[in-house]
Amino acid sequence: LIIPAKQVDEDYFIPADFVSVTTGIRFQTYDDTGRVVIEMPGDTSISGRTVESHEPRGSLWEALNAISRGRLNRSRGIYLRHANHPKADISLSLDPGDAIEILDSDTGWYRVMVRGVLGYLPASQVELDGIHVATRSPESSDDGLPLMTDWGAWRPGTPLDGQRVTLVWEHFRNTSPDFDSIGPMPGVNVISPTWFSLADTDGRFYSTADADYVEWARDRGFLIWGLATNSFDPDLTSAVLAQRSTRSEMVRQLITYAVMYELDGINIDFENVYYEDRDLLTQFVRELRPEAHAHGLTLSMDVTFISTSLTWSLCYDREALSEIVDYIIVMGYDEHWATSPKAGSVASLPWVESGLRRILEEVPADRLILGIPFYTRVWEEWVEEGQEKIKSQAIGMNTQKEILEERGDDLVWDERAGQHYLEYEEDDRTYRIWIEDEVSLGARLQLVQRYDLAGVAAWRRGFEIPEFWPIIDRAMRHWP
Repeated sequence: LIIPAKQVDEDYFIPADFVSVTTGIRFQTYDDTGRVVIEMPGDTSISGRTVESHEPRGSLWEALNAISRGRLNRSRGIYLRHANHPKADISLSLDPGDAIEILDSDTGWYRVMVRGVLGYLPASQVELDGIHVATRSPESSDDGLPLMTDWGAWRPGTPLDGQRVTLVWEHFRNTSPDFDSIGPMPGVNVISPTWFSLADTDGRFYSTADADYVEWARDRGFLIWGLATNSFDPDLTSAVLAQRSTRSEMVRQLITYAVMYELDGINIDFENVYYEDRDLLTQFVRELRPEAHAHGLTLSMDVTFISTSLTWSLCYDREALSEIVDYIIVMGYDEHWATSPKAGSVASLPWVESGLRRILEEVPADRLILGIPFYTRVWEEWVEEGQEKIKSQAIGMNTQKEILEERGDDLVWDERAGQHYLEYEEDDRTYRIWIEDEVSLGARLQLVQRYDLAGVAAWRRGFEIPEFWPIIDRAMRHWP
C-alpha cells in the first residue's frame, strides 16, 4: 500500500488505521485519561470488572482514625491507587462495573490497567471475567499484507434503501478542504472523494484519504464512495490489467482502503484505456465485485457516452459492466473538451439526450446515473501570423458569475445548445462561453426524470453556486 505521511515539524506520521489493517496491531484511545493503549496481535490478558466491597479497609483502628481526620467517608468508593496500599495516592476514581485488565497479583491486591492507566486495586473490589486474547493479525500473503478472506467486513451504516442517488465528487489534491467553508448541500446523499490513483505496475494505489474528511462526511449524513483512478495512463493500465496477480493486488488494495476508512462504496474511474484491454478491464471489475459486496460496499463505474474513440469510449463494455456493478455513472460532459479544436458547449442539451438514448440501449435505467457539469469553459480565439488559434479554460460557477456581472448585457439564448450563450471581444480576441446556470441544470434534471434514471452525479463540489443545490433537491425529491 502507498499512503502519504503527514509531516509535523521534522516528524512524519502515518494513520494508525493503516497500521491496524496491515499488521493487526490495535490502538485504543481514551480521551478522559489521555492514554493510548497499543495491543499486539496474540497478546493475552485477564479481563475483569470492578465491584463494590464491604470488607474493611485495613484495621478497624486505621479506619476510625481516617474517618476522624476526614480522609475517609462512610461511602467506600473504588479507587485505583499508585501502590498496593490503602493509603497510596489515588490515580482514578472508578465505578462498579468498570472494565479492567489484570496484569499481576500481590498479597490481596491486583496490578491492573484501566483506560490506559496502571495502578492497584484491592482483590475484594475485582471480579474476574476470563482470559482475553488480542485479535491476531490476519493471515498474510508473501508480501506481508493481509488476505481479504480474513478481514472483518465493514458494513455501511445507512444504505440508500431505494433512494435515487444524488452524488457529488470531491476533488482532492494533497489536503482536505476547509470544512467550515462548505455550505449546506440539500439533497446530496453520496459524496465521492478522489482519493486513490494507480501508482505502479505492481497494482498499488497511491492514497490521499483523510480520516478527518470521513468524520466530517459522516456528521453531515453522507455515504462515502471512494473514487479510484488509473491515473489516466493507458500503458500503466495495460500492464496491471494483463496479469491476474496485479489485478488481485488492485482489488486487495482497494478493499484494504475501504475497510481502513470505513467507506460505503468504491467508484471506479478508469479512463484513457487501450481498446485492446477492454475485456481485461471488465474482468478486473468482475473480480472486484464479490470482494466489494462481501464488505457491504456499493460498486459503481464511470464511463463516457458512446462514441468512435477507442481509448475514451469503445474501451468500455457497458452492457457487461452494467451486469457487474451496482451503478454505471455516465459522464455527461466534455462534449467539447479542454483541447478541442472547435469551441462549443461542455454539454449541450441535445448531445446529452442523444447520448442517454444510446447508452440506455446497453445499460438499464435503474442502474444508470447521469453525470452533470458544475463547470463551463471560456473559449479564447485569435489570429496569429495568419493562423487561427484557440484555447480554453475551465471555470466554476462563481467565476462565470463574475464574468456575467460585467458582460451580462451580451447574453443571448442558443436554441441549438439549449443554453444561454455569451460572446464578447477584447484586445482583438473573441471570447465564447456556453453558460451553465439554473436553466441548463434544470433541463438535465428533467432528462433524469424523463428517462427514470437511478440518479445524478455532479463534477465537482466547489465549482457550484449555492443556488444549484435546492434545484437538485427538489428535482430528486419530487419525481413525476
